[in-house]
Amino acid sequence: MFPSDDELIQRCREGDAKAWTQLLGKYERLVFSIPLNYGLLRHDAADVSQMTFIALVDHLDRLRADSNLGAWLATVARRHSFH
Repeated sequence: MFPSDDELIQRCREGDAKAWTQLLGKYERLVFSIPLNYGLLRHDAADVSQMTFIALVDHLDRLRADSNLGAWLATVARRHSFH
C-alpha cells in the first residue's frame, strides 16, 4: 500500500528524503505536463517544474492535512506557466 499525500507531507516536514522522492515520483509527470500543454518548450517546462516543487518546499509547513496536493501543484504549475 502506498502512503497518502498527508503522510508523505508529514514525513517530508520531518526531513525524510525517501518521502520526498516518493512525492516527486508521484507528481513530477503531472507537473511537467502542464507547461507542455500550454505550449512551452521542454527546457521551459523543466524550469516551471522546478519552480513548482520549490514552491512546495516553501509551503510545506502551511499545507493543511485536507489539501488536495495534486490540484495545488497543478494550480502552481499553471500560474508559473503563464508567467
